This record gives sequence, structure tokens and C-alpha cells, in this order.
Amino acid sequence: MRRPAMTKKQREHAKQQRALLQLRRTAVRWSGKSSQYDDGTDDGDALINSLTDLQTAADKYTEALSPRERGKLLK
Repeated sequence: MRRPAMTKKQREHAKQQRALLQLRRTAVRWSGKSSQYDDGTDDGDALINSLTDLQTAADKYTEALSPRERGKLLK
């Protein structure tokens, strides 16, 4: 028997959760790269790439939020 398709709200929630997971992962990568850079064991290019990935993930998460949730977080 086939499972019923997800509702619009369920799809939006799943999209938001995927974006949040991606944001968390890139934040951890950024943290690791910045600490390596502080120690002098990493180059600046990797740090810049990590920052770019973090900004992209943050933008994707922001787009996944509803206007009401976005407004709550902006306060």
C-alpha cells in the first residue's frame, strides 16, 4: 500500500529542516577552518570558501522560513 503524499505544510517543514541541517554542518566546518587558520595550519582560501558556504547555507535557510518565522527571528 502506498503512503499518502505529504501535505504542503509537511513539505515546507521538511525543506526547512534540510536547510537547517545544512546550515549547522557548514557552521561546524567554518568553526573548524577558522580555528585551523588561527593556529596557522590552514590557508586563507579554505577559510574564504567556508565562509562563502556558510553564507549560502544561511540564505537558503532564510528562504525556507515563512515570513512570520523570519520576522520573529529578525527581532
